[in-house]
Amino acid sequence: MVGRDRWKPHIDSTARVIENTDPEFVRIRRIWLYGGEGSERSPECPLWEDVRSGVFISQTAEGTVMELRRPLKKLKNVDTAVTCDHANNYVCVHGRGPHDRLAMLEVIDQFLSLPEADRQVHYEAVGSRIRGHHVLAQRLESTNLALGQQERYPTSQLVKGATEI
Repeated sequence: MVGRDRWKPHIDSTARVIENTDPEFVRIRRIWLYGGEGSERSPECPLWEDVRSGVFISQTAEGTVMELRRPLKKLKNVDTAVTCDHANNYVCVHGRGPHDRLAMLEVIDQFLSLPEADRQVHYEAVGSRIRGHHVLAQRLESTNLALGQQERYPTSQLVKGATEI
């Protein structure tokens, strides 16, 4: 099981799989631990037991953004449509292979260049539950950062060869 301690080898291995298979589509999602303490409305996911026992150490918010950045940095020669588009992701990017790779990295790097206090407000607003995001829209507009780019590769058009990580 990966987590905060072993994310880099996991991401590097995932990037190798993508390079070797060159799938048509990859969707990147942040792990969402549902249930747990303070959640009476939903059942608890099995991973919570490992979190409580210390076997699994959840990634930090900033770490999940770095987890998104790392494979994009490595995947230079694959013509794969990539999307990171779920409401619980801290940064959303969309693009295809070499053509859009640098633009996706720029979105992430611009977000990471925001003052730490602004990033923390964003992380707390998104939280670990699915809820509204982009609470920093006004601040981010002033830095010309487009976290919610228009989806270029709708899921309905990408059935064959889909990979979700």
